[in-house]
Amino acid sequence: MRLERDKEDMDRYQRLLRYVFLEDDTMVNQVLVQEGHGTAKFYSPNTKYKKLFEGLQDKARSDSRGKWGACKQERSEDQEIKMRKRKH
Repeated sequence: MRLERDKEDMDRYQRLLRYVFLEDDTMVNQVLVQEGHGTAKFYSPNTKYKKLFEGLQDKARSDSRGKWGACKQERSEDQEIKMRKRKH
């Protein structure tokens, strides 16, 4: 396993900020987001993999993976119309 840092060593709560790679170069952070078990959050200046993670999160959400599918519910046509109106 290896740890990779971004711009800063720690966040404001003194937590160590690292990307975690396994021996086969699998990035654990990436897998968690890709499978819908993690959320892509970034705090400048630590944005090295921001575009990658945001794309993976969007795909996980659209595929209803992990937490993105856990709370999926059926909506009536009326509920869908109301939701669309709120977005505009």
